[in-house]
Amino acid sequence: MDILIVIALVIAAGRVAIGLALLLAPGRAGVSWLGPSVAGGSPAIAVRLLGVRDAALGGGLIAAAVTDQSIVLWLLAGVLADATDGIVCMTSGSELNRRTRIGTVVVAGGSAAAGIVLAWLICQA
Repeated sequence: MDILIVIALVIAAGRVAIGLALLLAPGRAGVSWLGPSVAGGSPAIAVRLLGVRDAALGGGLIAAAVTDQSIVLWLLAGVLADATDGIVCMTSGSELNRRTRIGTVVVAGGSAAAGIVLAWLICQA
Protein backbone atom coordinates (compact mmCIF):
# COMPACT_ATOMS: atom_id res chain seq x y z
CA MET A 1 0.00 0.00 0.00
CA ASP A 2 1.27 3.45 -0.92
CA ILE A 3 2.70 5.48 1.98
CA LEU A 4 0.38 8.41 1.14
CA ILE A 5 -2.66 6.17 1.55
CA VAL A 6 -1.27 4.86 4.84
CA ILE A 7 -0.84 8.42 6.11
CA ALA A 8 -4.39 9.25 5.02
CA LEU A 9 -5.69 6.14 6.81
CA VAL A 10 -3.94 7.17 10.03
CA ILE A 11 -5.50 10.63 9.79
CA ALA A 12 -8.89 9.06 9.05
CA ALA A 13 -8.62 6.69 12.02
CA GLY A 14 -7.89 9.67 14.26
CA ARG A 15 -10.89 11.50 12.86
CA VAL A 16 -13.11 8.47 13.55
CA ALA A 17 -11.76 8.18 17.11
CA ILE A 18 -12.35 11.87 17.84
CA GLY A 19 -15.77 11.71 16.21
CA LEU A 20 -16.81 8.71 18.29
CA ALA A 21 -15.55 10.37 21.47
CA LEU A 22 -17.60 13.49 20.72
CA LEU A 23 -20.65 11.42 19.81
CA LEU A 24 -20.57 8.99 22.72
CA ALA A 25 -19.23 11.25 25.47
CA PRO A 26 -20.06 14.82 24.46
CA GLY A 27 -19.81 16.09 28.01
CA ARG A 28 -16.38 14.68 28.66
CA ALA A 29 -14.88 15.21 25.19
CA GLY A 30 -16.66 18.49 24.54
CA VAL A 31 -15.80 20.03 27.91
CA SER A 32 -12.10 19.37 27.38
CA TRP A 33 -12.35 21.15 24.03
CA LEU A 34 -14.94 23.91 24.47
CA GLY A 35 -15.40 24.27 28.21
CA PRO A 36 -18.06 23.40 30.79
CA SER A 37 -20.97 24.98 28.91
CA VAL A 38 -21.17 21.95 26.57
CA ALA A 39 -21.75 19.39 29.33
CA GLY A 40 -25.47 19.03 28.65
CA GLY A 41 -28.51 20.24 26.76
CA SER A 42 -28.33 21.88 23.36
CA PRO A 43 -24.54 22.37 23.36
CA ALA A 44 -24.06 18.62 23.92
CA ILE A 45 -26.31 17.95 20.93
CA ALA A 46 -24.12 20.20 18.76
CA VAL A 47 -20.99 18.38 19.99
CA ARG A 48 -22.60 15.04 19.07
CA LEU A 49 -23.38 16.37 15.58
CA LEU A 50 -19.73 17.34 15.13
CA GLY A 51 -18.80 13.85 16.27
CA VAL A 52 -21.04 12.25 13.66
CA ARG A 53 -19.56 14.52 11.00
CA ASP A 54 -15.97 13.60 11.85
CA ALA A 55 -16.69 9.88 12.23
CA ALA A 56 -18.46 9.90 8.84
CA LEU A 57 -15.60 11.76 7.13
CA GLY A 58 -13.00 9.39 8.54
CA GLY A 59 -15.12 6.30 7.87
CA GLY A 60 -15.82 7.39 4.31
CA LEU A 61 -12.13 7.87 3.63
CA ILE A 62 -11.31 4.46 5.09
CA ALA A 63 -14.07 2.79 3.06
CA ALA A 64 -12.85 4.47 -0.14
CA ALA A 65 -9.25 3.42 0.53
CA VAL A 66 -10.01 -0.23 1.24
CA THR A 67 -12.15 -0.49 -1.89
CA ASP A 68 -9.44 1.09 -4.06
CA GLN A 69 -11.48 4.20 -4.77
CA SER A 70 -10.15 7.74 -4.76
CA ILE A 71 -9.80 9.28 -1.31
CA VAL A 72 -9.10 12.78 -2.55
CA LEU A 73 -12.68 14.05 -2.21
CA TRP A 74 -12.86 12.62 1.32
CA LEU A 75 -9.63 14.41 2.19
CA LEU A 76 -10.96 17.67 0.77
CA ALA A 77 -14.25 17.28 2.67
CA GLY A 78 -12.16 16.96 5.83
CA VAL A 79 -10.21 20.07 4.83
CA LEU A 80 -13.46 22.00 4.48
CA ALA A 81 -14.70 20.79 7.89
CA ASP A 82 -11.40 21.55 9.62
CA ALA A 83 -11.00 24.97 8.00
CA THR A 84 -14.55 25.84 9.01
CA ASP A 85 -13.89 24.72 12.60
CA GLY A 86 -10.78 26.89 12.72
CA ILE A 87 -12.46 29.96 11.24
CA VAL A 88 -15.52 29.68 13.47
CA CYS A 89 -13.40 29.30 16.59
CA MET A 90 -11.01 32.07 15.53
CA THR A 91 -13.89 34.51 15.09
CA SER A 92 -15.77 33.45 18.24
CA GLY A 93 -14.54 36.41 20.27
CA SER A 94 -15.19 36.06 23.97
CA GLU A 95 -17.46 33.01 23.53
CA LEU A 96 -14.37 30.78 23.79
CA ASN A 97 -11.38 31.35 26.01
CA ARG A 98 -8.16 32.36 24.30
CA ARG A 99 -6.42 29.00 24.88
CA THR A 100 -9.30 27.09 23.30
CA ARG A 101 -9.46 29.46 20.33
CA ILE A 102 -5.73 29.24 19.65
CA GLY A 103 -5.60 25.48 20.21
CA THR A 104 -8.50 24.82 17.87
CA VAL A 105 -7.12 27.11 15.19
CA VAL A 106 -3.72 25.40 15.40
CA VAL A 107 -5.11 21.85 15.34
CA ALA A 108 -7.85 22.50 12.77
CA GLY A 109 -5.58 24.64 10.61
CA GLY A 110 -2.80 22.05 10.76
CA SER A 111 -5.21 19.29 9.88
CA ALA A 112 -6.62 21.29 6.97
CA ALA A 113 -3.13 22.06 5.69
CA ALA A 114 -2.10 18.41 5.99
CA GLY A 115 -5.22 17.36 4.09
CA ILE A 116 -4.51 19.81 1.27
CA VAL A 117 -0.90 18.70 0.94
CA LEU A 118 -1.84 15.02 1.10
CA ALA A 119 -4.59 15.44 -1.52
CA TRP A 120 -2.16 17.30 -3.79
CA LEU A 121 0.53 14.64 -3.38
CA ILE A 122 -1.95 11.87 -4.14
CA CYS A 123 -3.10 13.69 -7.28
CA GLN A 124 0.52 14.08 -8.38
CA ALA A 125 1.33 10.38 -7.86
